[in-house]
Amino acid sequence: MKQTTDADVVAVARMLIAETGARGDGAELEGIAQVAHNRAARDGTSPSIVVGPPGSSTRGVWNNSDQFAADFAGAHRRGLAWVRAQEISRRVADGIAPNRIGTRLHFVHAQNFR
Repeated sequence: MKQTTDADVVAVARMLIAETGARGDGAELEGIAQVAHNRAARDGTSPSIVVGPPGSSTRGVWNNSDQFAADFAGAHRRGLAWVRAQEISRRVADGIAPNRIGTRLHFVHAQNFR
């Protein structure tokens, strides 16, 4: 796997905002971020390639919707949610967050995220 960069941390944080608004249980958000890292590791690429709209991996695109792309681009304007998403992304990238999902490459949204 390639080394995770600051750009990867930002991209995964943007994805967390676009997918979830950074709402929900921290462990669940860490798991979603871990999926991005797992896909990147499997493909020998970076998390920013995996999640940047529409995203690309051997598992297909991350999210090809116009709404995802708009939310991804505007994530930095989400106040405390943006701060939280960056913190979660950094913990996963640095290996501080426990990897509760192993090598899984998919996730399921909890009800009422959006």
